[in-house]
Amino acid sequence: MKKILAVMFGLAMFSIAGYASSACINSVYLSSMDTGGFSCYIIGGGGLPDILFSNFVYTPGGGAPADTLVTVSLNSGYSGGIEQTGFQFNPSGGWTPGQTFTLTYLATICTTGCPDVGLGVSYIYSFYGATAQENTFLSQSGLAMTNSFDGLNLNTSSIAEIVKTFGGNPSGQISDTYSISYAGGAGFNLNSFQGDVYTQQDFIPEPVTMVLVGGGLLGVGLLASKRRKKA
Repeated sequence: MKKILAVMFGLAMFSIAGYASSACINSVYLSSMDTGGFSCYIIGGGGLPDILFSNFVYTPGGGAPADTLVTVSLNSGYSGGIEQTGFQFNPSGGWTPGQTFTLTYLATICTTGCPDVGLGVSYIYSFYGATAQENTFLSQSGLAMTNSFDGLNLNTSSIAEIVKTFGGNPSGQISDTYSISYAGGAGFNLNSFQGDVYTQQDFIPEPVTMVLVGGGLLGVGLLASKRRKKA
């Protein structure tokens, strides 16, 4: 009995403070994120699980600002069953024509190790889409965001936000690497940009859940059959 209580206490303590990562912090320098082993989660909305971000790699070129000069802010929201999470990157002085960079990071829908992992095993979650938005007052080109879904390629050629929905909405795909690149612009500074991912709930029971539900219904049927025979 004591062992059982000890295990239950340990699990409770883990659920309170033993998460695999910590919450992402608003308004920090990119240099605190693109270090080995860093990860953080952004709280999900609408009952959807948190999103874990890791493996940040920023590679500037052509005299572009170093990671110690790029401030990172959080983006999050929920609307119409779709969760939006991501970051806005804002360098001191902006990226000027001729400068380049690549930025990659891994996004994972939390199934464990985060405060909110969704509504349990009865639901499957997947990435719905992504967006790359430039923040500048003039037309800008050369910004792209790619990942492995459906040849996703967002290239913002105007100040409008472009949202790309993944073809087929691959159910159960919970992890993917996003790569954002900038090719130097077209004569104007890129003041900042944001890269977000969108997740959705697929409402598809997992096989184990289906077996459990089926077994429960079968048990109810057998019990009813026995009662009829006794009557």
